Amino acid sequence: MSKVSVVVPIYKVERYLGNCIESLIGQTLKDIEIILVDDGSPDNCPSICDEYAAKDGRIKVIHKPNGGVSAARNDGLKAATGEYIIFCDSDDWMELDAFEVLYEAATTNDSDIAIGDVYMTYGDGGNKYVKFYKDGFTTLDRSYITELIKADIAEAEKGHFRLISLHSVTAGIKYLRLGCAIIGIIEIAVLIQNLSV
Repeated sequence: MSKVSVVVPIYKVERYLGNCIESLIGQTLKDIEIILVDDGSPDNCPSICDEYAAKDGRIKVIHKPNGGVSAARNDGLKAATGEYIIFCDSDDWMELDAFEVLYEAATTNDSDIAIGDVYMTYGDGGNKYVKFYKDGFTTLDRSYITELIKADIAEAEKGHFRLISLHSVTAGIKYLRLGCAIIGIIEIAVLIQNLSV
């Protein structure tokens, strides 16, 4: 079992896919598996995935008919064997130490979920740091986790997306029933502990 499984749903992103995968294979935390889920992409994404898998044994590729991003994430989850799971969109990239920082924060604080801030990068080359939390925190308070998820759903309904809303609302609701621990840190990514429930 690897420390982290990263699931990447892929559809029509050949322009960005190489940068995404390079940011994953270059992580300072090496004990990872990378699951690339080709969701029936009609462009060159399937062959890009296969080329990277041929070069790096940590990469698994799933080719499937198009079913949408949620179905692709679910298929990736089924294949994941890591202690923690990260969802990465295929047009995004990760700081090279993101997995290491998040894994260390989650394991040091005995947390089931680690949430971090992001940089939004724009087509003109500019970027903006989006800070979700004033300070880092750790909590076992289920109501706090509920409020985070409700806030994310409300923002998503307005067309504004925060990191947790993009990647873990369903998983977050599952973890509410488990009474999980959550940690918020200032970094880039999301981890969800891979629990059998």
